[in-house]
Amino acid sequence: MPEITEHLIKLMKVTLGSEHSITLIMGDGTHDAGVALVAALVRAGAADEEITDIFVGLLPKGYEGNSLDELPGWIT
Repeated sequence: MPEITEHLIKLMKVTLGSEHSITLIMGDGTHDAGVALVAALVRAGAADEEITDIFVGLLPKGYEGNSLDELPGWIT
């Protein structure tokens, strides 16, 4: 089992507590919600790879938008 650290718990709280996560889960209108969630995760100390993993996990299977392509720019 992976180790659950205080850092990971903090990122889960930010992600699950964000009103923007449901927008990403639904897969529609993800740009503004994605930018806002990235900002919150960066403030929480998330690494680029952690943010990417969170987004891949939230977006629906078969997602056809371009948020994953834009994600590196949002993180920067």
